[in-house]
Amino acid sequence: MAPDETLSVTDQNANNTDLIIYPNPARDYFNFILSNATEKIELSIMNLAGLVVLSQEVDSGSNLSIRDLPAGVYTVRVIDGTRILAAKLTVIR
Repeated sequence: MAPDETLSVTDQNANNTDLIIYPNPARDYFNFILSNATEKIELSIMNLAGLVVLSQEVDSGSNLSIRDLPAGVYTVRVIDGTRILAAKLTVIR
């Protein structure tokens, strides 16, 4: 990289309004809204090691139980047609 070139990193979730997760942090359940969802949504929850701990097909606006997940930080990934979006979810006990 030449000295006059600039390298930048953008946090994809910082301004992501297409995927909304609430409440966050969450205890027993969370809701999510995916804007402009056109078909069934494939939702996966992954732990920090990248292991999928929950995966199911859902509709936008669904209420999902996370009672069986231990406290920690997870990544919620949703796939809707050609879009793949992810957001952080914190589970508290």
